[in-house]
Amino acid sequence: MGEGQGGARAREAHTLTITGREKVLITGVDQVDFFSEELVCARTELGTLQVKGRGLHMVDLSGERGRLLVEGQVAGVSYSEERQPKSLWGRLLQ
Repeated sequence: MGEGQGGARAREAHTLTITGREKVLITGVDQVDFFSEELVCARTELGTLQVKGRGLHMVDLSGERGRLLVEGQVAGVSYSEERQPKSLWGRLLQ
């Protein structure tokens, strides 16, 4: 067996694709921090990405490749520069 087999797979570069406000494909995802029917928060190399909407559900999540597919009624997306979520105390002291 070669050295390249069985090793960690390379993550895809970060992309965001929204199709018809019903599907969101995100690549380059490091971690999903929060998921509900109204909000998805995922860490990417470009910051934390928030997807807001209604009836959101995860259709596919590939941690090895860093891909996340969300379906539902998408109301908006936004990025924050903050990569690490602050503790409760950190948010209260701002």
